[in-house]
Amino acid sequence: MHTAEKKELRLFQLAWPIFVSNILGILLGFIDVYVLSRVSDLASSAVSTACQITSLCSLIFSVVCGATSILVAQYLGRGNRERASQTGLLCILLNTSFGVVISAVVLVFHDAFLQMLGAQGELFAMASAYLGILAWGIVLDAYQGAISSILYSHGETRVSMYISASMGVLNLVLDMIMVLGLLGLPPMGVAGAAIATLIAKVVCSVLLTVVYFTRIESPAVFRCIRAIRMADVKSIFALGVPSIFDSANYNITQLIITGIVLHYLSETDIVARTYLLNIAAFFQLFTNAIASATQLMIGHRIGAGQYGQANGECMRGLKLSVLETGAISLIACVFSDQLFSIFTQNPQVIEIGRHLMWANVVVEVGRAVNVVLVGGLRGAGDVSVPVFIAACCMWVIAVGGSWLSVHLTAWGTVGIWIVAGIDECVRGAIMFGRWKSKKWMNRGIYRIAGRPVAESAAETMQ
Repeated sequence: MHTAEKKELRLFQLAWPIFVSNILGILLGFIDVYVLSRVSDLASSAVSTACQITSLCSLIFSVVCGATSILVAQYLGRGNRERASQTGLLCILLNTSFGVVISAVVLVFHDAFLQMLGAQGELFAMASAYLGILAWGIVLDAYQGAISSILYSHGETRVSMYISASMGVLNLVLDMIMVLGLLGLPPMGVAGAAIATLIAKVVCSVLLTVVYFTRIESPAVFRCIRAIRMADVKSIFALGVPSIFDSANYNITQLIITGIVLHYLSETDIVARTYLLNIAAFFQLFTNAIASATQLMIGHRIGAGQYGQANGECMRGLKLSVLETGAISLIACVFSDQLFSIFTQNPQVIEIGRHLMWANVVVEVGRAVNVVLVGGLRGAGDVSVPVFIAACCMWVIAVGGSWLSVHLTAWGTVGIWIVAGIDECVRGAIMFGRWKSKKWMNRGIYRIAGRPVAESAAETMQ
């Protein structure tokens, strides 16, 4: 195994490569939607609908990855390189195994899943064709997530950025060739978009494997398999199981809200919401980068027993995220028509999009508070209570409010977006109170492993 020296991590140095990587990662889905919008609005909506299912799968994989990144960061902060390597290898093995199973399930039942969402007619046919091909790449998402989480915990965020850049460029080139039918190939529509994305995922997986075995570990890391104990698996699931409810709850509620939109709103509302989801994804990139960097730094600080520094890192990340997100969201409102015109020239879609963009300001600011604080709490090992609070809010406010909105108002998808803003702000306020209570202290690796809190705190302070 490699014996990397302990690095001094800084928020901005970690965050900006994650930010760029997130941009390039989002481009995989955005490129598909954009290129297909040149074919038809319905084709791009079909891909967006199918991606609701693949996103759910990816977030299920992030359960193991998220828990592992916390544990690896805390082990590295404590200076225990061997335990960090064992935990990283366990993450790869677990996630890849889950990926094989889930990929097979989606491959067999993808039509049933789309029907549950309410997809019908031509939209269903296109979404089915796209998902039937992309299902083969779900196992690659699981593997890539495992490797990336290990790289991030080691502070190797730039490497992921370079790989994401290569993947994005490759996907764009292949999309143009296969979807639009360049270089003598026939236009392949949504099937071409799926094949292009699948090829890009394969290349990305190869590159991540090379980096892992050259910068982080040597092939000798597989000897750690014999040292892995059941307690290691329990530690991962002690953090991961609560997170799976958070991820599953969020995506299930989003699937239900998508179903409400498909069942009760017009095709124009569906298209406008599809385009806003893709535009808003870019607004969230900086917040996600700050949250990821903050979680990693807090993990290292907690592992080293530096609780005051952990609090400072969280507050810095929160302020930066809120200011940036608010500014970008307001600027986007001014240029709303131009942003939606990238995808469509339909005046009704652009008009709905204008109202959606203003409602989205509240959504994004609330989300900035919520995401960074949840990342901080997770970095400290405090996951159960935040997950419970989030689940209650999502089902009561987001789902219940969306159903009431379409039945009691004529605001369409704008009403649903207002409800989303209320949900994010309420959750953000509660998470802020949770962080300020300081109950996240002493929930690090030793508390997770079941050792007494007093012993844990005494050891980490030595």
